[in-house]
Amino acid sequence: MVGRKKMFLLTNELTLDEDQLAKLYAKRWAVEVFFRTVKQSYQRAKLRSRTPENAKQEIQWTLIGIWMALTEGAQSIPSGERLSPVRVLRVICRLLLAVSRHSHQNLNLHGELSQCVLADESSRQSEKNSKDYPRKKRKRLTGEPNVKPISKTLRTLAIEAI
Repeated sequence: MVGRKKMFLLTNELTLDEDQLAKLYAKRWAVEVFFRTVKQSYQRAKLRSRTPENAKQEIQWTLIGIWMALTEGAQSIPSGERLSPVRVLRVICRLLLAVSRHSHQNLNLHGELSQCVLADESSRQSEKNSKDYPRKKRKRLTGEPNVKPISKTLRTLAIEAI
């Protein structure tokens, strides 16, 4: 169970038990959430570079900048609180604008970043997504997977292939 929903994972990793797979998946999911943040919140879904070498450098510098901003933000908020990447981005943008306008004397980076706490949504009663959005497709419920037992021969072949 993940939250209130059942989750089914399909894997070719046959040497780990359920708990180990769940921990591995949780770590992988954190990476996916980070890249979703990079693509959506930081508007980096498309690269500006035209060559593979420049694209690689663009990705590296983008990730380094975001990691530095998020690390600085995480050090500025109270312990136990979750960081809002969008709020960190807004603070960094305000800082860059202030520096470009030569009015950076009034900006306190640590003070601004200390306000970048993720909003508490524990009392939310409704879903975040709008149900009446006109172009939204209705998701079909998939249900439980139909898992068939593996034969001993196939299992042996799979283990040998790994």
